[in-house]
Amino acid sequence: MNRIFLTIVFVQSVLILSAQNQVDALRYSQFNQMGSARYNAMGGAFGALGADLSVMASNPAGIGVYRKSDFGFSLSWSLNEVDSKYLGSGSTINSNSCRPSNAGFVIAQPANSNGWKFLNYGFSYNQLADYNQAFLLVGRNTSNSILDAEADKINTDVNPENAANNNGYVQADAVFYDSIIGGYSNDFEINNSYDLNQNHRFSSTGYAGEYDFSVSGNYNDVLFVGGTFGIQHINYSQQVYHKEDPNDEALWLESLESNDYLYSKGNGVNFKFGFIYKVNQLIRIGGAVHTPTWYNFRDDYWTDVYATIEYPEGREFNTGKSPVGYYNWELASPWHFLGNAALVIGKSAILSAEYEYVGYQGMKLSAYDYYFSEENKAIENLYVAGHTVKIGGEYRIGMVSLRGGFGYYGSPFQSTSANADAFKLVYSGGVGVVLGSLYFDFSYQYANSKEKYFMYNGASAADLNTTNNRFSTTIGFRF
Repeated sequence: MNRIFLTIVFVQSVLILSAQNQVDALRYSQFNQMGSARYNAMGGAFGALGADLSVMASNPAGIGVYRKSDFGFSLSWSLNEVDSKYLGSGSTINSNSCRPSNAGFVIAQPANSNGWKFLNYGFSYNQLADYNQAFLLVGRNTSNSILDAEADKINTDVNPENAANNNGYVQADAVFYDSIIGGYSNDFEINNSYDLNQNHRFSSTGYAGEYDFSVSGNYNDVLFVGGTFGIQHINYSQQVYHKEDPNDEALWLESLESNDYLYSKGNGVNFKFGFIYKVNQLIRIGGAVHTPTWYNFRDDYWTDVYATIEYPEGREFNTGKSPVGYYNWELASPWHFLGNAALVIGKSAILSAEYEYVGYQGMKLSAYDYYFSEENKAIENLYVAGHTVKIGGEYRIGMVSLRGGFGYYGSPFQSTSANADAFKLVYSGGVGVVLGSLYFDFSYQYANSKEKYFMYNGASAADLNTTNNRFSTTIGFRF
């Protein structure tokens, strides 16, 4: 388990990693479901409403509300912008992606048996996460280098010799053994001269999606209960480019470049159970529980390093390539508990709200050949429960519906963490048109979040301000 890579997503401290750890657990457990355009426009606050294909991934009791069968397809286009500040310098990078956000069908089956009026079946695909992101950090560092972190990682390894043999920085002679200190060091540390220009680019692509198989019953048009069997798939790739150019001409090291690569694929299964209770014609309440998703992952990773060094005998261009490695590991994501409420005002207006509790501190890593004791302890110490609040509304004017929504996604980090305030706000709106059995919906979402990013252990924090503009459209028909 000698993987070396850098990662983003609300990181508190060390980002140069030697194993799967709490960062991976959070990345593959922190989702913001993207469903149909109607679902997105109303902030995802659909748990007490139902009658939308997206609810199979949140409250499966919602498909019991259907009285007609439904088929729909949704497509989303996302534009992501990251403004970064590092050591007094700033930059902005945009990225975009386009993917199906929801597709599926519901078969409404009249039951008419002992009070059960409908027994409905459904299948849907929902996008849970979009990993397309990029940002650039540029600054003049007078305090430390990535080589300090690499040397320290080798020196603290249980098997330093093996760690050094697999380290691309050692192979490129940018990190070397110093007999005076009896450990690995670098040109900056030996000469106590830190004045270097850093250029650091992070880019990732991929997605998380879920296939849901659901069943729900309607009891006397008052109580709706349902369950979902979910199959999740995650496809994630990441490249981190890092460059350092010393300003001190007395150093042997003239320039350093590295590329860290990670490709990760995972599959998992989960179960969801929920209910909706119609208190009266105006008020509805609901709730749902999601089991952990039990994942199996495979990671492939390697690092390429290029160093230009001026030796006494002349300049050399050194290359170091860590072995291409892979590792199979497992993750149990958090439990989710949801509470919902809605007001249905005749056929003209809807107001709905949803609260979600996510127990991030309960995530667990495992593997057949490693216990992950320290990593799981770090999860318990670093993370807390996440709290999400969603609010949505709809107003109908004939065949046209106007919609709006809001979402607050709380930070999963302890109050003492550098990212304790790394929450996200999402504002949304949209419009829908019904033409007989056909319906067309459009939505727009604006999301903003702030977080701190650390290039490597000991690096100064970079401030990231991320904005996301998402446009979704749905076409469907009921029959």
